[in-house]
Amino acid sequence: MATIIKDYELEGELSMRDAGNSRWGFCSKGGHSYYIKEFLSPVWPEATDELSPRLVERRRRVCEVFYQQKCAFYDALMQCRTGNNMVVYDFFRWRSHYYVVTDRVYAGTLQPADVARLSDEKKMTFLRALLHSVAAFHAQGIAHADLKPDNLLVKHTTDGYMTAKIIDFDAGFMNGNAPAEVPGDFVYLAPEARLRMDNPEVPIDCKIDVFALGLLMHQYWTGEVPSFSSKYHYAFEAVLNNADLVFAPSFPLSLRVIAAKALAKNPADRPSAAEMLQSLGVSTRGAQDTTSRYSDSTKVHEHSTGTNHRKGFYVPSDLD
Repeated sequence: MATIIKDYELEGELSMRDAGNSRWGFCSKGGHSYYIKEFLSPVWPEATDELSPRLVERRRRVCEVFYQQKCAFYDALMQCRTGNNMVVYDFFRWRSHYYVVTDRVYAGTLQPADVARLSDEKKMTFLRALLHSVAAFHAQGIAHADLKPDNLLVKHTTDGYMTAKIIDFDAGFMNGNAPAEVPGDFVYLAPEARLRMDNPEVPIDCKIDVFALGLLMHQYWTGEVPSFSSKYHYAFEAVLNNADLVFAPSFPLSLRVIAAKALAKNPADRPSAAEMLQSLGVSTRGAQDTTSRYSDSTKVHEHSTGTNHRKGFYVPSDLD
């Protein structure tokens, strides 16, 4: 007998593989297939739990704060649909656990090295698409906090380009509401995110994504992240110690300038994702325009004297 969660029918058992503090799987409703994730905490205390009324009330307050914060986060995320960002369809509590339902993304196993073998034109287009999407959710005050290849599902588009569907915003937060620790991948972790683990007073915001973008730009262009001294395990360690990150000779000078700024030790010295996109020739205004026109258009527009006109810079999306 199929398992039903709310009004979603599970297509199999939920898995904890690469899931952190959650379980995930696929479900169906109304003839459509979705991705579903179950949060393992917080857990809503049931009436049958052998807990004191005081502890029950405390745990329920924790759950209510979690629910309110997640609702605000997902509402903001839904304001920046570019075709390349994860779409949230539902968030709810079912019995003692919370669940989020998102679009099911069908993507292959393409890696940064596969993108790096593309022509320079197609790689530049791929980077524009990535920056365009990140700039869109940064404009809503959203930090992804775990940008890495595993969360960028690279897809072929029908017209021969590649784009990346950005998934898994579980580590994400709204500016001004950052967690004490960011459970991101250490390979792409920003220096200030590591410092915050030892000192919760260290502020973090969307600029932690910009640091990751600096590494990812190099990785998707050359197949590898920038190199650094063997005395360090991660890029953030080298940066915190004022050591050099070394770019590959094949990494173009124009991109080196952008990536070097993105990898600055001080977050205030890093550009925004929109400014990085602008440096690649796409208007900042276009990057932040997140209306529903993306459902039928994959061109970035620049607004001039009240009239939209095509800039000619193609931004492929998962809708292509």
